[in-house]
Amino acid sequence: MSFKLAISKLEVSALNHVPSIKESDDIAEIILKSMLKDSIELEDNDIVVIAQKIISKAEGC
Repeated sequence: MSFKLAISKLEVSALNHVPSIKESDDIAEIILKSMLKDSIELEDNDIVVIAQKIISKAEGC
């Protein structure tokens, strides 16, 4: 099975209200709250990119 996905638009948005990440922080909750504060809504087929550094901080690395 193969299919083609045509991209007609690429939009990049950075979150402005992300607090400093600490060990064991709930990254998903922080991102969702930050998106609400920044009035950013996810739509079908959206892709969310998260920096490895934020994940590492939450994991205590």
